[in-house]
Amino acid sequence: MDNSGIFDLTAPATARWKKEAISANNTSFNLANHRRIRQMVSTQDASRFLNSTITQGDETQKVSKIEELKEVSTQLGILRKRHDKNRANNEIYDNTLEKLKKELEQIQKMETRTGLKLDTMKEEAKEMEEQLYDIKKKQEDAEMTRKAYEHIIERMKMTKINLEKRNLGLNKSIRRGQQTLNEELDKQRRTREAKIQTKEALKNLEIYTNREKTEIQERLEIIEKDVKQKQETSRKRDERFHRQLEIAEAAANEDRNMRALQMREGLLCHRVWFIYLQKKLKCEMDRSSSIEEAFQQVRSVTGLNDAQEMVERYLTREQTYGDLMETINESKQKILDYIEKNNEMLEKINSLEMTKLEGNNPAKKLSEEAAKQFTDIEIEKDKLRRIRSVYENIKIWSGKNLKKLGKEPLSFDSKLIDCVFLMKNTVSQTLKMIKENNQTITNSKVVYSRQLSDLLPEKNAARIRLFSGDYNNTDGDEVRLMQSLAQYNETPDIIGRSQKSALANKP
Repeated sequence: MDNSGIFDLTAPATARWKKEAISANNTSFNLANHRRIRQMVSTQDASRFLNSTITQGDETQKVSKIEELKEVSTQLGILRKRHDKNRANNEIYDNTLEKLKKELEQIQKMETRTGLKLDTMKEEAKEMEEQLYDIKKKQEDAEMTRKAYEHIIERMKMTKINLEKRNLGLNKSIRRGQQTLNEELDKQRRTREAKIQTKEALKNLEIYTNREKTEIQERLEIIEKDVKQKQETSRKRDERFHRQLEIAEAAANEDRNMRALQMREGLLCHRVWFIYLQKKLKCEMDRSSSIEEAFQQVRSVTGLNDAQEMVERYLTREQTYGDLMETINESKQKILDYIEKNNEMLEKINSLEMTKLEGNNPAKKLSEEAAKQFTDIEIEKDKLRRIRSVYENIKIWSGKNLKKLGKEPLSFDSKLIDCVFLMKNTVSQTLKMIKENNQTITNSKVVYSRQLSDLLPEKNAARIRLFSGDYNNTDGDEVRLMQSLAQYNETPDIIGRSQKSALANKP
């Protein structure tokens, strides 16, 4: 495709290139047409813009491709902004038209009701029609500018594609020339390097031969010295090896005797400690069987395996109660607001029924709105009933838990917060008793371990203390689990049994 044909297609769109003087490497730019484009964009007259793009001048100036593309992008940006402004103005005009139509309808209704101010209304209607006519004209102008903008974009896309094709061809030719140049330079460099390397290799060979002669003589002298030293070291090594064998045999015999004695002592200590721990484990299993049964009951009722999760469920119920109370108060306030609105709407309906005319019935709309509000009120009432039912269920649940804890439930009229605080106080009291019980158990363990350390030999006292310390840690874990189950407040058997054990173990 010819370059002249490309620029003939793009000339009406850009209004800047000259048709005759075009070469393969540069393009021409018309400054007079550039000024004319700015004037046409400022006037916002699409017909004048199209006529001026067809009739171009011959005054041109050579400009580079980069500047040309920048100018095209700036002009397109200006046109785009103007197009967006016109579009926004059209939307504003459409909105004003809709508002004016609504106002006209309201004015006509008022005119039919009252029969006054007809002349003024007609004048306003004429003004509105004139405004509407002006808005339509502006819309047509905006549509023309939009079409011109789209036409320019299409033509500029074509020119951009052709310029990119030309640019690719030039880049390919430049790359080929660069490759050939690099290959020639590499060949010259390799030949020079080969000559220099051969010269250096000859010099290095001469130096290397002289060094090897001197090094061979030095190595022969060193080898003779090494042979003498190795003979002496081998003789000394044999003597040292015989001595080490004798020492190792004596040490092995002593080590066997010591290990046998240590194994016997350790076995006896472990037997004694195993019997003690077995008896202690049986006692603890019998004592904590009630706690295990209670934990299994809680897990079967709630479906939870973690004691911490049980406690969290119980503690967060007070917060849920507060949220429910807030929603109830909000729904009550909404119902009161809706009742006030309904009364106002009923008064408006009555006043409109008194003043309505033939053929017009504005009270229907108000009655429909009132019906909608009545349905909303019914929905809010249903929500309030559900919330009340949930509130009553929570109160019943708190009363049952108070009975299980051994406290008399409060009256039905009392607040839920009082019930929750009462439950919290009872649980804290039981936990204090459990802690006292655990303290007595730990004291008895310490005394028992001291007695054992006095009875057994001094060598095994450290081992007994170590094993007793491990058992105390496991016992602490069992105590923590029992406390977490007691805090959950769903298992009265755990709390009752823990209270009995605490009272029995008190001095």
